[in-house]
Amino acid sequence: MRGCGAAARFMLIQAAAAQWNVPAAACETELGTVIHRASAQKVTYGHLAASASKLPVPDQAQLQFLRKPARLTPEVLERAKLLVRSSLEDGH
Repeated sequence: MRGCGAAARFMLIQAAAAQWNVPAAACETELGTVIHRASAQKVTYGHLAASASKLPVPDQAQLQFLRKPARLTPEVLERAKLLVRSSLEDGH
């Protein structure tokens, strides 16, 4: 499953980078969005889904640049807790 998630993330980053005409390595993901901090551009995964789905699925070698340590700030952790709690309350 992790491989599928990494491949999807890679494809979403590729789609955003192509849309903005920037290198994919300059883009990051955060809370369901792809961000290019240098130009302050941001787009949700939902807006990229159609264009990302047309891209080829990456192989393992292409996924190497995604391996960055996660930034688990208190805000990110709190958001994750809220999402899990909400999902459990909804019965998902």
